[in-house]
Amino acid sequence: MFLGILLRKAYGGQVARTCPPKLQRRWKRASYNLNGDGLALLRLGQFQLPDRKMAPAIFFRSAEDQSPTRCCLTGRAFVWLVGLVIRALILDFDGLVIDTETPLIDALAAIHERAGYAYPRAGSLGLIGHVGIKFDPWSAFGPDADRAALEKEHHLLYRDMCTRQPILPGVLDYLNGAKSRGLKLGIASNSSHRHVDGHLTRLGLFNLFDLIRCRDDVRRTKPEPDLYLAVLAHFGCAPTEAIAFEDSAPGALAARSADLWTVAVPNPSTLRHDLSAAHLVVSSLAAQPLDALLDRFANGVSSA
Repeated sequence: MFLGILLRKAYGGQVARTCPPKLQRRWKRASYNLNGDGLALLRLGQFQLPDRKMAPAIFFRSAEDQSPTRCCLTGRAFVWLVGLVIRALILDFDGLVIDTETPLIDALAAIHERAGYAYPRAGSLGLIGHVGIKFDPWSAFGPDADRAALEKEHHLLYRDMCTRQPILPGVLDYLNGAKSRGLKLGIASNSSHRHVDGHLTRLGLFNLFDLIRCRDDVRRTKPEPDLYLAVLAHFGCAPTEAIAFEDSAPGALAARSADLWTVAVPNPSTLRHDLSAAHLVVSSLAAQPLDALLDRFANGVSSA
């Protein structure tokens, strides 16, 4: 008997199966991992195929060549594993892991209100996701205002607001889910290491990430792709083997420029950003289960 089972992918415990229902129950005993050569390895243990032959291990390539690769099989029984492998999740930090962007504007508005001035929030929304934009938030105070004192007041208030920000919905589930599936986790942020590392440590998330790349590490920040390219190079991943998560237009452009699968998750400060560069826009990570997202991109589906 010649048995061929066509599977779209096998990685992180996820298998999209087209095998007969009687066989599907037996796949629960399978385990998965990624070896050093970038091959997804499926170990079937004592799984016995209908022709009484054993299949101890099955490999498929996860690089650009998506043609089926078969090896380490006994007898005539074989399994084809076809498709992309998602090996890494790369997250922006500000506005994606916690919302540090809305407090930035809230602190500016609060200082203006204390002094009896109205603050045009819309004018500062363009700051989100960028580095080095020339912008004077204290113009309402006049040319003689002590801008250094105002900046210090803003920094203290902003820092206090940020320390009260929770991890955004769905983030922790994604991080734990990625770890349980053996996926690499990275940060690509326009902020400094002091800012990102400090918050991640405070939140108890620092050790979950395999790599953190910040503006300190690259010559060009987002919307240029340098941060994402640095993370990919360290992980040894092809762009199609990673998913980027962003909340702003500059971030989405950076991820797409690096050819990553890109998911945009806007926060209150970036709801009006042009996120058309992203393959997918979701209201929250809690609204998009990780399994569904891995299935979408591993099968090459870039949009709804």
